[in-house]
Amino acid sequence: MQPEQAARIISANTAGIAEIRLTPNQAPAVYEMIRFPLDIGGRAIELLGEITEIEGDTAIVQLYEGAEALSVGGIALPTGEPSICQVAPGMPGIRMSGVGSSLDSMPGQHIPRGEHFSPLDELRAGFEASAKTGDRVLAGSLLGRAHAGGLDYRINAPHDRWQRDGLIEWLAAPGEYRVDETIATIRYSQDELREVTMTSYYPVRQPRPVFRRLRAMRPLFTGKRAIDSSMVLLEGGKFIVIGGAGTGKTWFTQDLAKYSDVDLVVLVLCGERSGEATEVVINYQKMGLMDRTVVILNTSAQSAQARGQSVRFGAAVCEGLRDMGMNVLMIVDSLSRQGQGDRETAGMLGKMPGKQSFPVDMPSVMAATFERCGRATCLGGFDASITGVMAVSPDGDDYEGDAIAQVARQYADGTVILTNKVAHRGYYPAVGFGAGLSTSKTTGKERRDDLRSFFDQRNLQGWIELGDHIADTVADSEGALTDQIKVLTAKRMSAEDYRRYLLGNVYRRAFFVQDSGHAIDQ
Repeated sequence: MQPEQAARIISANTAGIAEIRLTPNQAPAVYEMIRFPLDIGGRAIELLGEITEIEGDTAIVQLYEGAEALSVGGIALPTGEPSICQVAPGMPGIRMSGVGSSLDSMPGQHIPRGEHFSPLDELRAGFEASAKTGDRVLAGSLLGRAHAGGLDYRINAPHDRWQRDGLIEWLAAPGEYRVDETIATIRYSQDELREVTMTSYYPVRQPRPVFRRLRAMRPLFTGKRAIDSSMVLLEGGKFIVIGGAGTGKTWFTQDLAKYSDVDLVVLVLCGERSGEATEVVINYQKMGLMDRTVVILNTSAQSAQARGQSVRFGAAVCEGLRDMGMNVLMIVDSLSRQGQGDRETAGMLGKMPGKQSFPVDMPSVMAATFERCGRATCLGGFDASITGVMAVSPDGDDYEGDAIAQVARQYADGTVILTNKVAHRGYYPAVGFGAGLSTSKTTGKERRDDLRSFFDQRNLQGWIELGDHIADTVADSEGALTDQIKVLTAKRMSAEDYRRYLLGNVYRRAFFVQDSGHAIDQ
């Protein structure tokens, strides 16, 4: 595009928001990506942002890396497309930012502003065709399988050709290829011949199509007795982990990533402090988890827009891996920091505030994130799932009054609350039980019957009832019975109440306690 044909910057502020004036021949859409080329000290960089509002010939753009160095009259270049997520076989072990730039390829120890590196440039995978030349395929049809890192990935016909069939004209021979090399060509019409690679492309904000949504029925085993024995988390479910500082949220989610029965983990660190994020990644490496984990990281030092985009980008990566046949666990730490970033941006844009000054569309934004998780029959006719585990850090440890926690509990299938009361006693995971605390939405008769059948087939009759008993006993022991024993002492309590009090302590102090170095707990 010639400079005289480019849009021009009208204004910019320190919140990373710029206003641009469009030329008469430009008609960009909301959420279209905009590039801002700059020359800083002889170094050419390019800032990225997306349009969030259009009025007449002006558009509001939110930049992911701040608007510093933008000047009135500067060039803004519409790209003609929204933010795109790329997903390919062999991604586990990759670390990237919330806008899809590689953190492994960057020079030095800091993320260079305005420079972007593809995380997929060096990836290679073995490919073996399953279809044949001359076959007709629809969106999601199996073309072949890719082999990388000990996992088999489905390579499908492009998803953006929904309800259109094409003819395979060529397939690559079995062998190892770069993920951006052409491995098939599909003709959709006389004028359209599509080259297909092992890399899948799809807009970040747009959920990928599926053939059918399915009810979560199969338990997700976490390896944590405090969870698996007392409440049921479901594969393809949406769960939140609420806890204040010092309750062990980070360690809890790390254990879920290590022991959960899934194929891959996508870890989204949204708004973490730089030192803490580094420690988390190092712990994942020490625990041997990076071989099945994709890390998406935006620290607290980065812009509010980038923090919000990181969660959406993580969901898009999960959908891409799901469509490759993987059961994925998405861990977000945390939704609270995404909400705080959106609140900061909404304030600068002058949007109407809602509860606790969060934008009024916060519930719908959060619902969209939760809805991208779930179990589904994908376009290729196979079943796969995305299980969401979202951490929430309530302001002032007020999990009942915090707006993010309240909205998240409405959309979640289950809630795990880590309490300071339990953590201060030295019991981890510090799961609290009782009214208003940890719950799992498995009370519906149809769902409980499905789960009961699952456990019965594995000779675990009465597992759900046992879980209810353990949770109720621990809740009573640490609640009303603890208060009762302080007032009456053990001698004046009824035998049944004292027995229940002791049994709850046994569950908490012995049964829930696990040692990762012990053979039984590994």
